[in-house]
Amino acid sequence: MNYGFKPLVEAAIKNDKQVIVRSNLTIYFVDGFSDIPEYFAKHKVRVVASLPCYLADNVDKMRGNGVFDASVKALQWLNQLGYGKAGDLILDLVYNPQLPTSENFALTPNQVNLEQDYKKFLQDNFDVVFNNLFAITNLPVGRTKFYLERTKLYQPYLHFLESNFNPVTVENLMCRDQLSIDYLGNVYDCDFNQMMNIPATTRSGETITVAKLLEAGNLNLIGEVQTANYCYGCTAGSGSSCGGSLL
Repeated sequence: MNYGFKPLVEAAIKNDKQVIVRSNLTIYFVDGFSDIPEYFAKHKVRVVASLPCYLADNVDKMRGNGVFDASVKALQWLNQLGYGKAGDLILDLVYNPQLPTSENFALTPNQVNLEQDYKKFLQDNFDVVFNNLFAITNLPVGRTKFYLERTKLYQPYLHFLESNFNPVTVENLMCRDQLSIDYLGNVYDCDFNQMMNIPATTRSGETITVAKLLEAGNLNLIGEVQTANYCYGCTAGSGSSCGGSLL
């Protein structure tokens, strides 16, 4: 929806960069955005689409009435354009567990097994195909944090994530080899730190911008990854990242 979206996509492609777009799918049916699927296909954009469950009732409870049906229609539209079928048109789906309503918390299911369930159900019932499923943990930031605080589950959920810390995941954390940049050029160690306004800093505590990195000519300005209590969400169980499970 950002006015600079298409120019940014085209500039990245011109510089031989892979473009990955996270999509909620339903925007394709909003006035002014119906050209998006064809635009994605034309530029071979990799689409990572949110579909928190393959069952209609669960999706509609999480996202609103009619969201599942609209999402399926959008996936069928992408399939018709070759997504999930042609080798250069990649369509990935994202699973998120439902927000908890009690302290009976659960980690994300096994990603490999869940992907098989998604693929079978969606193809058998809607003739929908896709490439990969990413199972992503709900991190207690942004709207999820507000919800947990409102239901008095914030602290218990943090304790749950901490108690399921898996040190084996640390080596594969996305904050170890990726950066998040906001529209002003400020640098963050990950998307979640950007959401919570915790910028990357030098060893002396000075905040880092793209301009400073370009001036230095390297990434050595960054002293260490900034962490917070929600980081346990990426390290619990099998781990969690933009690409799904870490193990």
